[in-house]
Amino acid sequence: ADVRALLSGETPTEAEHRDAIEVVLPEMRAWYDAVYDRADLFAWPTLPVVPPRRHELDEMEVDGELRPTFPTVAAFTSPASLAGVPSLSVPLQVGPEPVGLMLEAPAGADGALLGLADAARG
Repeated sequence: ADVRALLSGETPTEAEHRDAIEVVLPEMRAWYDAVYDRADLFAWPTLPVVPPRRHELDEMEVDGELRPTFPTVAAFTSPASLAGVPSLSVPLQVGPEPVGLMLEAPAGADGALLGLADAARG
């Protein structure tokens, strides 16, 4: 469930919650551990799409299709947050519109991540 659903009172069932904690979360952490055995960090766009406009709070058009806004824009940020991986978004001006650079690092590398973000901003 996304944040909007949780705030509306919609909650996962006990079985869904247990599955998320006992199965999905350990799988996500294992995946990140395996990746960080081969890489020091991840870097990619913060948003997978152009940021939504004010009138697109509930739905936004992507490739000619209406999609729910929150899960669409949060697709790249949610996995790290859920897995407890240090991450941050650095705003960069690389053209007429600003973009966000998502940086993620292994657990315990928070200081290095902050240093990299500072360097990226110039």
